[in-house]
Amino acid sequence: MENGLSLKSKNIDSVCKASAGENIQLGENIQLDKNIQLGENIQLDKNIQLDENIQLGENIQFGENIQLGENIQLEKNIQLAENIQLDKNIQLGENIQLGENIQLDENIQFGENIQL
Repeated sequence: MENGLSLKSKNIDSVCKASAGENIQLGENIQLDKNIQLGENIQLDKNIQLDENIQLGENIQFGENIQLGENIQLEKNIQLAENIQLDKNIQLGENIQLGENIQLDENIQFGENIQL
């Protein structure tokens, strides 16, 4: 649903032009840059930073302290625990779980059914 999403509150800092699906839950201290696409059933906990050109598909769940660099695509059924940093140009397919304290550098692609 394209709606030129404008998020303003004391806990959300947004300069984005975004699109968002249904069932979006945002926690505290969320920072969104431009060109953010949020699919359906998205849950972001607290202290989340999304740089520009981020696409979150369906059923995406973030724990605390997650930072996504630019040009990141997360497709479907993805869970990021906490203290995770994805640099830039990263694509994660379906059914992926990343545990705590993980950093992925740039230009990485994961397919399906992966747990780290």
